[in-house]
Amino acid sequence: MAEEKMQSVESSGNAGYISRTSGLKQKDYIGYALGDFAGCLCFATVTTLLQKYYTDILGLSPLFIMIMFIVARVWDAINDPIMGRIVDLRKPNKNGRYRVWMKYVSIPLAVATVLMFLPWTGMANAMGNVGTMVFATITYVAFGMIYTMHQIPYGSLASIVTTDVKERNKLSVFRSVGAALGSVPVLLVTMIWAKSNLLTAGPTVIEYSSSDIASMKEAGTLVTTLQNDYANGNTPALVDGGVLKQLGENGQVLTTVQYLPIIIGVAVSAVIAAVLLFLAYKWNKERVIAVSREEKTKENKQKNGVLAIIKALFKNRSFVGVCLVGMLLLAGQMFTQSFYTYLFNDMFGMNWMNMVSMVCTYLPMAVLMLFAGKLVRKFGKKEICAVGASIAAVSNLALFFLQPVIVKIPFLFLAFCLLSGVGLSIITLEIWAIATDAIDDVEVKTGMRNDGTSYSAFMFFRKFGQVIAAVAVNAALLAMNYRTGAGQVQTAQTLDTMYKMATIIPAVMFGVMALVFFFVYALNHKKTAELQVAKEELLAKQVANNEITIGEEAHQ
Repeated sequence: MAEEKMQSVESSGNAGYISRTSGLKQKDYIGYALGDFAGCLCFATVTTLLQKYYTDILGLSPLFIMIMFIVARVWDAINDPIMGRIVDLRKPNKNGRYRVWMKYVSIPLAVATVLMFLPWTGMANAMGNVGTMVFATITYVAFGMIYTMHQIPYGSLASIVTTDVKERNKLSVFRSVGAALGSVPVLLVTMIWAKSNLLTAGPTVIEYSSSDIASMKEAGTLVTTLQNDYANGNTPALVDGGVLKQLGENGQVLTTVQYLPIIIGVAVSAVIAAVLLFLAYKWNKERVIAVSREEKTKENKQKNGVLAIIKALFKNRSFVGVCLVGMLLLAGQMFTQSFYTYLFNDMFGMNWMNMVSMVCTYLPMAVLMLFAGKLVRKFGKKEICAVGASIAAVSNLALFFLQPVIVKIPFLFLAFCLLSGVGLSIITLEIWAIATDAIDDVEVKTGMRNDGTSYSAFMFFRKFGQVIAAVAVNAALLAMNYRTGAGQVQTAQTLDTMYKMATIIPAVMFGVMALVFFFVYALNHKKTAELQVAKEELLAKQVANNEITIGEEAHQ
């Protein structure tokens, strides 16, 4: 019924504001995707490389890293809403209100990204570990603030480049694909950032052949033998083609993270990101232009006050639901991206698994993007995302219980990563469209248009997801007594705990996310169609009241 009414409204010729604020072409979708492509070229370095860079190269303790991340996110609690209000209150000009920020932050974001990965040994030598901690904190907080200056205006664009629900779904898909592509370069870095610990023969080096290792594994004496080697002051080594490679207590070859591949990869990614942000600025258009606050009445200014907006947002079930989902999705993704670098390097001794696991995560997205629109039209966004979260939760739970099997057959781990990736890809492709629907729902019910402020509230929960991930990663490292610094040997007990944490923590996160979709987020398939009708009526009212204008450039 709602869809029939929508068609009737559009064909009547009385309004048709949705059609007038739509009509995206392929260039528009690509231009929008470039925004997150560029952002993730920088952000992926944080989620994938920074944690292990801090512990293994800078030698920072997990406790300090966890505290630093939490403090940075507390600052975001203040910084994000401020940025949302700045972009909402900024008077629009020929360059737009939101898209222009991509041009403003292009170079600062690139510089801030590179600065985080500069060791600044001079400061460390002068001030000791305190100097390193101070520099790490300053550069990390600066990056977060500049990234916010990109993400808040960029995310707000989704509400004003088009008002058509189908086009917004497609925008969400393109944005997610752009983010996935932005994560690829950092994955290439993880394949070459570590090399084996090589040894020279000596009285304290105990040499083992591959057949020796296989025999000890079969007899169940491998871990005990290697533990005894270390306890006696000896270093076990695998003889591989005449080269001695140091072994850890679980029999895997130890690797050490190398700095040069990291800084080269980060610098190249940062430069490309700056170029892509400028292109994104050029290729995006704003089609719904809100009248500046100075042109509004005193009554409207009070109605659009910060407290009134926040109250309206968090009285809305769908907005609360999508905030929780966004928080848990990012927390789970960041946790696995950061923690898997430890798991694959330290436990499995297979650095290449970092790349393959991410392929397993993003390959389903490349396939599902072809069918996402049809699935949404047939079943609804809420419905398919609830199923996707359930698949991801069950996949990670299976990894937890199958540990004895997977330790022997590591490829099975990647198989379940692929299955989890199928579930998460559904949500990743639709999360931005879901967020826009929820913001529209608030606007329809309250009459308040504050895209930047609303989106900043959503992004704050995403930032809180980063806190959850940071706490989970570093608390897990502390709980397992992870040894920081280059070339450290982890105990077998540490590696066993590492595996359990790597699987049960995301299982819980994704399981709670499924429950939120089922029981909190209210915009099911039917209600989303009804929302589109209400949105058309609201647009007509806003134009009549001179609250918005329709951008003429949409029809050029």
